[in-house]
Amino acid sequence: MKTLTPDAQQTPHTPAQAIVFHSLGYEQSEPEDYLHRLQQHQVSVVVDVRDVPLSRKRGFSKNKLREALAEAGIEYIHVQTLGAPKELRDDLRSGGSWWNYVKQYTSRVLSRRGEDIEFLIDLASRERISLLCFEREPRECHRSLVADEMVKRGNGHNLRIEHIRY
Repeated sequence: MKTLTPDAQQTPHTPAQAIVFHSLGYEQSEPEDYLHRLQQHQVSVVVDVRDVPLSRKRGFSKNKLREALAEAGIEYIHVQTLGAPKELRDDLRSGGSWWNYVKQYTSRVLSRRGEDIEFLIDLASRERISLLCFEREPRECHRSLVADEMVKRGNGHNLRIEHIRY
């Protein structure tokens, strides 16, 4: 093992620059505001992780959203396989615990969809992406679980999530 003497030159260690990706829920947002926030963060690809990409909220169903994003120069990708299964959503809505939801989502979706997570890691290393789902608060939405899994599996890429807030 080489030891440094006091007069040995040392070069400072500079960690690799983090690859930042985002998430943004559209609850309590209008399409125009949503697009503006994406543009502020220079997002080039929106990754929709909803199981069913339909919304009662004007402008946030798949086709209308894809059109609006395209007009703004932002690509839309739907990764349905990372959506929360209906029975998990229904259980949570009817009073089930968030902790049980997290355990079930992790075991039923994240643990089985490694190739989709790897796809997102690769995409985030090439493009400025944002995960999309409904809930305004990221920690109340499965997109935060997807983001955490991306960071965990993609640590060689030095990934970091930034949740866009409004």
